[in-house]
Amino acid sequence: MVLGGIALGMGIGLLYGVASLLGVRLSKGRSVQQFTTIILGGMVIRIVVTVCVIAATLIWVPVETIAFIGAFAATILVVMVIEIWYAIRMH
Repeated sequence: MVLGGIALGMGIGLLYGVASLLGVRLSKGRSVQQFTTIILGGMVIRIVVTVCVIAATLIWVPVETIAFIGAFAATILVVMVIEIWYAIRMH
């Protein structure tokens, strides 16, 4: 179940990343105020959905908790660096 936890954690982290990059693309060419609203609003929605998905996974799916959380955290760290770099480059 360790590999399953790692795969699931990375999968959720990558889905978070795809959603964040879509938000950055959506904000391309907008004013600074619209850019900020789209990025921050999208971030709040992504965080709430992600926390709910993680909670549901830990409650109902038999995964190795440490492997799942560790893989998710590592993936999110990389995704956030890419998101920030991409947002700066796009705007």
